[in-house]
Amino acid sequence: MAQECRRDHQEGTPGEVGPYPSHISDGPLGVGNAIEASIANAGSSAAAVAATTDGAGSALTASITNAANTRSAITGTTKGDGSGVYGESTHAAGRGVTAQGTNGATGLYGESDTGSGVYAKSNSGDALQVGGKVSLSRSGLATIAAHKTRVKVPLAGVAATSMILATLQTDAGAIGVANAVPAAGSFTINLTAAPTSSVKVAWMVLG
Repeated sequence: MAQECRRDHQEGTPGEVGPYPSHISDGPLGVGNAIEASIANAGSSAAAVAATTDGAGSALTASITNAANTRSAITGTTKGDGSGVYGESTHAAGRGVTAQGTNGATGLYGESDTGSGVYAKSNSGDALQVGGKVSLSRSGLATIAAHKTRVKVPLAGVAATSMILATLQTDAGAIGVANAVPAAGSFTINLTAAPTSSVKVAWMVLG
């Protein structure tokens, strides 16, 4: 059975109400979280965990050494309108949050059931900078057969208000893309004329 050590702290920052509990769990089974922290006072604006350093190292480091563990090294949740995890840097060359993946791992992953998976905003600079290739799930290649002028591409989530960008990837002479017409669940790419051989059209859907 895992050994447990509990401590209740009465001390805190001036004006804050204790206790500030901490829970440390360790043992041969590795059961439970290494650190749990919570504040039961709904009126408190203090952080459940605060870490600072004047040195050159990290203020807080968390790691999981068990390769079979699928949990996060650090998890942040909130029932309020604030952030589950928040990072800030006041240095011009700093980063509020840095995420890195190695050995094929994803550096940063965002997901939402109905909202934005990742939201980027800047008041004066670039809201999003990408250094490297960009892969979009709502993009692809469509083939228009020889002697045909159009192709219908089914795609879930497309609506009549969606914006379709389409451009030829095959030299078709004077023939070009006339338009790309969205509809519910699909869109149709139309050419200005029928080619004598099949052509490929690259497309991307916005909205």
